[in-house]
Amino acid sequence: MRCLVTGAAGFIGSHLSERLVTLGHDVVGVDSFNTYYDPTIKRQNIAEVSGNSRFTLIEADLAEADLAPLLDGADWIFHLAGQPGVRGSWGDQFSGYLRNNIHVTQRLLEAARSHSPQRLVYASSSSIYGDAPTPMRESARPQPVSPYGVTKLSGEHLMEAYHKSYGVPTVSLRFFTVYGPRQRPDMAFNRFLRAIGEGQPVHLYGSGNQTRDFTYVGDIVDACLRAVTADCVGAAINLGGGASVTVNYVLELLGEITGKRVQVVRQAGPRGDAPHTAASTQQARELLNWQPKESLVDGLRNQAEWQLGADKLTRHTVASISTRTQHNVPRLVIYGHDTYGLGHLRRNLTIAAGLSQAYPDLSLLLLTGSPAVQHFPLPPNVDYVKLPAVVKVADEHYQARTLRMEPAEIVQMRSAIVRETVASFAPDVLLVDHAPIGMKGELLPALQDLRKSRPQAKIVLGLRDIIDEPARVRATWAEQDVASVLERYYDSILVYGVPEVLNVVDAYQMSPESAAKTRYCGYLPRQRSSAHPQATRATYCAPGERLVVVAAGGGGDGYSLLWQYLRSLAEEESPERVASVVVTGPFMPADERVELERLAERHPRVRLIDFTDDMLALLQAADVVLCMGGYNTMCEVLSVGARALVAPRSAPRHEQLLRANAFERLGLARVIQPDSLTPQLVAQQIAETLASVERGDNSERAALDMFVGSGALDGVNATVRAIGELFERVLVAK
Repeated sequence: MRCLVTGAAGFIGSHLSERLVTLGHDVVGVDSFNTYYDPTIKRQNIAEVSGNSRFTLIEADLAEADLAPLLDGADWIFHLAGQPGVRGSWGDQFSGYLRNNIHVTQRLLEAARSHSPQRLVYASSSSIYGDAPTPMRESARPQPVSPYGVTKLSGEHLMEAYHKSYGVPTVSLRFFTVYGPRQRPDMAFNRFLRAIGEGQPVHLYGSGNQTRDFTYVGDIVDACLRAVTADCVGAAINLGGGASVTVNYVLELLGEITGKRVQVVRQAGPRGDAPHTAASTQQARELLNWQPKESLVDGLRNQAEWQLGADKLTRHTVASISTRTQHNVPRLVIYGHDTYGLGHLRRNLTIAAGLSQAYPDLSLLLLTGSPAVQHFPLPPNVDYVKLPAVVKVADEHYQARTLRMEPAEIVQMRSAIVRETVASFAPDVLLVDHAPIGMKGELLPALQDLRKSRPQAKIVLGLRDIIDEPARVRATWAEQDVASVLERYYDSILVYGVPEVLNVVDAYQMSPESAAKTRYCGYLPRQRSSAHPQATRATYCAPGERLVVVAAGGGGDGYSLLWQYLRSLAEEESPERVASVVVTGPFMPADERVELERLAERHPRVRLIDFTDDMLALLQAADVVLCMGGYNTMCEVLSVGARALVAPRSAPRHEQLLRANAFERLGLARVIQPDSLTPQLVAQQIAETLASVERGDNSERAALDMFVGSGALDGVNATVRAIGELFERVLVAK
């Protein structure tokens, strides 16, 4: 093809020109060599390609030059020229942005009308989004907060206008913070590395907690080449690097790469800089079949080597540590963000126990944020790394549980611990519980590094049976671009449930690629307690008494249910000769527990405890279990065949309600709907359930036997088999 590249001597344009020539295309490169930065640098950028006979350099100002000869015979036009920079676009300098970003673009489009190129690719910018919610989707309303962003958006509108009115085959690519060798001297990474190399402080705009979706220049070039042949005419497409990280995190990486202490001098953040950017790349994946390949750490090392020289860098980086690590026994990391309750931790400990038994030589490391991890015995060859604890204060909003840190700081800290742990431990398999990108994306850097540095390692997502209301999950996954994460990073998706309860592939509208690697394992059974039920009953019950066990999981949101039960004991409908064990859970707030203790004192046959390390013993001995509908609790109920009366929560998620209703539909439990929960109804339901015990009603037992017989409670074995198959594949790759 004959290609026209505007801005050919610039940062991205020089890389694109080289790639086109290497692929055998003829390139006409145009550049004005203006003085925005030293023209000598631009000439160095194209020094190598200028010696190739397929490359022709034309020095011209596109605002004034005759464009017809430049476009004559051009099949592909890549319009990368323009006036860059957010900070410089204010005040008197704006006239240059009008001239070079809008006027030049309109002139080029006008010339393209009569020359009929096959494709015209326009280099737009993430600056068109401004403060839009992340991840930024092409369907979001553009709200640029800088004059520069306004001019880039105007360029997109011109592309769309000429496409619709004159049929010019345009496509706009929205670049997200491009970096790599030849980066302009005014851009952040270039400035950072220059200062580090000279032993000077890095001047940083803002706190450094602002996040950017950094994209390697080589990946941008790949997307440009795909855009000229893909079926994407008229589209605007995001190009992001796949992980949005803080600038402070980048400075940590640069310190590791250069082996130098990075000194930072902070300055006030400039006007027009969006605090956060993150690209949804779903359209790039669907229209261009493109996804970024270069990890941030490797891309930064490439740029540092270009700027400072290989001899000025450390030999080892975090990513290369895991590449070099060799081991003869299998290694597994299980990540659980553990922001609330005990469900994630106990699920992961159950899986860890099964794997430890199946693979005695396995080294297994838990990454957990649960403050209760020290209360549970660990299986053989299992250890844990404790992440700073957080609590959920609203949907997708978290804050530090005990540390006095800003939310962005705690996420950054946890992300760094996760990334360093995964890199240093170098697992053969990484099993991620529930959250594909981790809490607030904290897992993404580790996924990116592991996929790049240890390509033979396998990454697995473990999903509980129900995450939440399907529509809500789909919306959250769309906002977080989870579809691309599942396809890009994950080798397998294991569902700890059965499709009869929820078909997650259909409910969450997984892509065919993700559906193909999804396996239903069944529920995770718990090993029955060695304590004999009669011995447990003797501890809590007098002869002839029935035992009711009331459980609230971790207890963080269990107060209402336990209060309703204790109040129900005063109702007329409350059955007689009943002993109660009420387990508050370790996370119940102290003031709520004090109130429950006050209520319990009125009833001598009530034992109130906050925690037991043998919950199965209580459930095995109980005549009735009154509980919430959490995954962990329901697995325990199924494991011992307890008669369950379930009062699920319905906020902030519908997960428990959906699970409880499904279990009732299958005949496995009885449900008290959240909006009808009263002390009187609790008393009635307890009495009716105990009456069914007296009558010998075994309908729930029959339903459970059928459920178990179908393999629905074989989750540990099925999960161990699935992980084992991946271990085998890793060994073959080694």
